[in-house]
Amino acid sequence: MKKVTAAYLRDIVADAISPSIETYRSSRLSSGEEHYTPPTGLPTDEEIDDFLFHNGLLDEETVEQLIDPGLLGFYHKTANATEEWLEEFQNHL
Repeated sequence: MKKVTAAYLRDIVADAISPSIETYRSSRLSSGEEHYTPPTGLPTDEEIDDFLFHNGLLDEETVEQLIDPGLLGFYHKTANATEEWLEEFQNHL
């Protein structure tokens, strides 16, 4: 078992969506969404949350834990994860 933080798992998500983040941003911009100014650079927290919320391959509890920072933030939320679970998590991204 490996102890992981929610911040670490969110970093995995950010790495997974980084190659396509500009496509996502362009899509939001072209959809006519009011008051949307696309950010630049790495995926933002809002973009990570949006991806997690709309990913049907992830279970509800995992999504909830990775979207809500709680009182102390994502670095203080920890869990024990097997290598198999981490691999499955990455495959679902």
